[in-house]
Amino acid sequence: MVRIDNPSDGTFSVSYIVTGPFAAAGCTAGGGWDGMLAPHSHCDFSVVYDPLVAGSDVGSITVVATGGAQHSVTMTGVGVDSIPPTPVPSVVPTVGPPTPVPTVSPAPTVSPAPTVSPAPTAPPSAAQTPIPPQRFVDSTLPTVTGVERIVSSGQSIQAAIDAAQPGDAVTIQAGATFSGKVFLRNKPQTLMTRFLGAVGLAKPKVVWIRSSAWDMLGAPGTRVKKTDAAKLAKLTTSGETTMIAEIGASNYYVTGLEITTSWSVNSPDNSWGLVTLGLDPNTGGSITTLAGLPDNIVFDRVWIHGTVTGSNRRGITVNTRSFALVDSIIDEIHSMGFDSQAIGGWNADGPIKVVNNELSASGEIAMWGGADAAIANLTPTDFEFRDNWFHWLSEWHGPVPSVGDPGSSNWNGSNWSLKNLFEMKHGKQMIISGNLFESWWASGQVCPLMITVRNQSGTNPWATVRDLRFEKNIVRNIGPGTCMFNMFGQDSPPPSGGGTSQQTVRVQFVDNYVDMRGTPAMQYAFRILGGTDSTWIEHNTFEMDKDSALLGLDQGHGPNTAMIYRNNIVAMGRYGIACSGVGPGNPSLAQCAPGVDFRGNLVYGPYPTSGGSAPSALSNYPGNFYPANLAAVGIDPTTHLLVPTSTWKSKATDGLDSGLVTPSK
Repeated sequence: MVRIDNPSDGTFSVSYIVTGPFAAAGCTAGGGWDGMLAPHSHCDFSVVYDPLVAGSDVGSITVVATGGAQHSVTMTGVGVDSIPPTPVPSVVPTVGPPTPVPTVSPAPTVSPAPTVSPAPTAPPSAAQTPIPPQRFVDSTLPTVTGVERIVSSGQSIQAAIDAAQPGDAVTIQAGATFSGKVFLRNKPQTLMTRFLGAVGLAKPKVVWIRSSAWDMLGAPGTRVKKTDAAKLAKLTTSGETTMIAEIGASNYYVTGLEITTSWSVNSPDNSWGLVTLGLDPNTGGSITTLAGLPDNIVFDRVWIHGTVTGSNRRGITVNTRSFALVDSIIDEIHSMGFDSQAIGGWNADGPIKVVNNELSASGEIAMWGGADAAIANLTPTDFEFRDNWFHWLSEWHGPVPSVGDPGSSNWNGSNWSLKNLFEMKHGKQMIISGNLFESWWASGQVCPLMITVRNQSGTNPWATVRDLRFEKNIVRNIGPGTCMFNMFGQDSPPPSGGGTSQQTVRVQFVDNYVDMRGTPAMQYAFRILGGTDSTWIEHNTFEMDKDSALLGLDQGHGPNTAMIYRNNIVAMGRYGIACSGVGPGNPSLAQCAPGVDFRGNLVYGPYPTSGGSAPSALSNYPGNFYPANLAAVGIDPTTHLLVPTSTWKSKATDGLDSGLVTPSK
């Protein structure tokens, strides 16, 4: 047990960072804990040793006050050997490493590589809930304490940024267009700013790059609209990265910009992103020190987009420490012959905040992983995805409006290279809440939402996906495909994978609404490829067609341990619950999810008389209910809760209704 005390008469913002093979959770405080310590209060929390390998190891816990004042304590522990699951070939497509961006001279920095808490070496005996994010990004508007530098049409944005100091504003004429690449320079904070931050009196000053009409875009929390274009300052290039950060460039806040390109060629040769954070501008490679990663970068009410016909790699490359994207739009990000993302990274630390945005891209709209981290033991940590709209464009069904060489097996002959709406390959401590995922169909991949741990190129054996909570989201207008959610327990060695990874652990799906009607080719609500631990699926409502089933399992990396599938509304479908190589129903759960808590579910029909999907196929798991069909369940078409007259009210194991707890939006 560790205690943080505040013996003073003032209130302080406090966080803690645990490194090495340790994990912390369960913080409470005498004066209340929400990231602040009240006068004369304290915070008590437990720290556990959580090693990757046998033997002794060392880590630390660092307490950080507002502005950066910190104190560290060294910890030691001793681990024992675990028995890893037997690796088998992976069936999840891989993503190639990123392609370098154009070069400029970097600003030198030096920093030691960080350590992070690894995944458990052995599964727990009972399902565990995810550890929530421990660090959050403050994306509130900055205050201008220095000079406002006005940039009018025809003047140089770069000159204003080069001259600006932390606390200054670079105010760019709204409605004007500025051509040429813009560099975010490495600008160390002044001694006074560092001192004020260290004693908790001020957060770091930023260079605020903004449109002259930024205050006409609506209050923070209002998503920018494309019709706001006249209020935005437009930055563009003719075919290269439009905005790029130098090594170590930190403390920038960007408001009210349109960041785009005039590139309109559909060509697999285009490999750049529109905003690049965390690649070495000199070599195009990943940065190899934590201090070299950009830090405290916020994009607020911006519109980042490509052209209708042009291919490009990424909207924002987020290889950073602290980063936020709020109230913004990223669209027309698409490519052929390689993957593209609206937002993503692979060599990031965190925290990362993505809140209230409209996001669209043809490859994976948002993805972390897909290439190996270049900083030893670095795992992207502390994600916050809230209230975003993830979607594909309907016109992507048709031919790309340009002629080019497909150049990739992902190419389907008539479209951009299409994959999924969201994929997490390497990360931990994530909250994914209140988002809308829609307008997807199978192409390069067969499931729209992917949790697929990857040691992509074989140099990140610490790669893991752990501590993820997916809650209060809506998924609709999906299919056809194989599954709605695809999970992967562990990566495999070559040739089928990049290399052995850590296990996927503590993933929770709670209180989500999924509309799978009209997609008869969607086989399963969930497909879980073996070897996960503490997968928790509870209080979700799935409105599904008769051929869609509730769970597909696989034994690839061993059984899925400590699984909960409880209090959901879901269709039995053609096969109900099926695991590869095992009969459906009772034997599938017994062998592929031993000890599963499968109760309180409303599993509706119609029930085929063959294929093992009748209610009797789950006779070993009492405490579930079997309405004749979806209509017999009684779901309100607006809230998607059970109607007051439903026969199935209060049947959940916790005394609530099965299915949603919170009305869907």
